[in-house]
Amino acid sequence: MELQKQKKTVSIFFRSEGIDYSIERIFDSIIPKLDSSLTTKNFYVPYYRIKLNYIFKNLIYCKRNKSDVNHITGVIHYCSFLLPYSKTIITIHDLISVEQGRGLKKIFFWFFFFYLPIKKCKYVTCISESVRSSLIKYKCCDPSKIIVIPNPVSDSFVFTPKEFNNEEPRILHIGTRPNKNLINVIKALSEVPCHLIIVGKLGKLEEDLLKECKIKYTNKIDLTNEQIQKEYIECDIVSFPSVYEGFGVPILEGQAVGRPVLTSNILPMKAVAGENYFLIDPFDVGKISEGFKKLINNTDLRKELIELGLKNVEKYNVEAIAQMYSELYSKVLTSNN
Repeated sequence: MELQKQKKTVSIFFRSEGIDYSIERIFDSIIPKLDSSLTTKNFYVPYYRIKLNYIFKNLIYCKRNKSDVNHITGVIHYCSFLLPYSKTIITIHDLISVEQGRGLKKIFFWFFFFYLPIKKCKYVTCISESVRSSLIKYKCCDPSKIIVIPNPVSDSFVFTPKEFNNEEPRILHIGTRPNKNLINVIKALSEVPCHLIIVGKLGKLEEDLLKECKIKYTNKIDLTNEQIQKEYIECDIVSFPSVYEGFGVPILEGQAVGRPVLTSNILPMKAVAGENYFLIDPFDVGKISEGFKKLINNTDLRKELIELGLKNVEKYNVEAIAQMYSELYSKVLTSNN
């Protein structure tokens, strides 16, 4: 569907700056590829923490900056409360606060961060079939309201050959939140000579375990896009045996650069990684360790995974994903209710 000739504005709302950057990094690659008849404006809400007065101020901020289309990119779903129903889209990345929540806290997040915000917007996009299934499972909305638009891999991540370091492979682990499974990775590498590069703030528990397991490691935080890309290029293996994800962008970023990725045999990781890829049980330390050893010792396996990965990332072309968003914006613009 062609967009109207007159320039229309899309307000793209992000969570507060400086807390995390995964969502923003995804849309950084999409926005420049959107239909040229659209003008986009990025807005970062003032507050990140969940406090009543902060939520209220974020709501007012979004209302003041609304436009022809309003796209809430994630986390701050509640910002739909004061935006026009027919012109608002929410992107859902995961339901971890509901799926791993307990008691009243779980009910609170379900109602105020999913059910009610989604009820107040025209369309919901989610980044995988796995997230769509969760939205339906927890009765967050009518399935007909949900559109699956996967995350792309930025075209700045390009194949960069590297000679594998057999003596001390550089293993890149992205993320330190509990779902990223760093504790099990550390345990799995206790008898594997390597240099573990950890992106994300470490807690005392992880630091103590790294010392106990005598693992050589470097911890890096607050990296720019360029610095993150450099870490992928310099590593030998990407570690991503996550126990819960909405998608799993590091899988694609590692594959695009041409690195073997160790990831989980559960959804959505096994769907994102592609058919016949190298998958392990993320809950079994022994299997994780065995997986790393196979990647380090088997040249043919690494070569096969690099070839499979490069073929797989073609499905997540940023131009194709941007076109899906452009078509959705067009649908919103031509909608009367």
